[in-house]
Amino acid sequence: MKKTLLGLMLSISLLAGMAVTANAEDNTQSSTGDVAFTGGTITIDNGVSSNLNFGSHEIGADDATPYTNTNTSAQVSVQDQRGTAAGWDLSVAQDTQFISKMTNKTLTGAEITLVGALDTTNSSTDADATVNAKVALTPGGTTTSLMTAAAGKGNGTSVADLTKSTLAVPASTARVAEAYSTTLTWQLSDTPSNS
Repeated sequence: MKKTLLGLMLSISLLAGMAVTANAEDNTQSSTGDVAFTGGTITIDNGVSSNLNFGSHEIGADDATPYTNTNTSAQVSVQDQRGTAAGWDLSVAQDTQFISKMTNKTLTGAEITLVGALDTTNSSTDADATVNAKVALTPGGTTTSLMTAAAGKGNGTSVADLTKSTLAVPASTARVAEAYSTTLTWQLSDTPSNS
């Protein structure tokens, strides 16, 4: 009787162990991982890096030569963190002609040409902005588009390299031995220029 009872208990234990193993394999569940983003802002980010410096020159020595920008980090950038790819347009205007700082003399006929190129190293991969290669500025506030992102593009950072910009001054323009300056005003529209 003891042998039969022991054999029966051993059989029940083996069957119970197999049933637990079979149930463990059939009991699977899944879960998800979620993330959400909210839109940010769109801004111009240029600071002092957008300043142009055309150097110091001796009067009469190179009057007919266009002067090149000496700021090797000259650039202007747009940060579009809206996450909508709605596009945008960055334009610029030269407020006044170059004026001497001490005697208020005008540098008649002086013309800045912004020579722009997309800085692919510092721009976001998906920004896809377009930079106008040459933008001749007209003193007096006329606004001209420098960089634009079409609808469906422009997310992230777009940087326009302005290091190769020039200043042309007619040889016939009288110069005084002073520093001259002008102001460039940058305007960012939250829609592309062609809309």
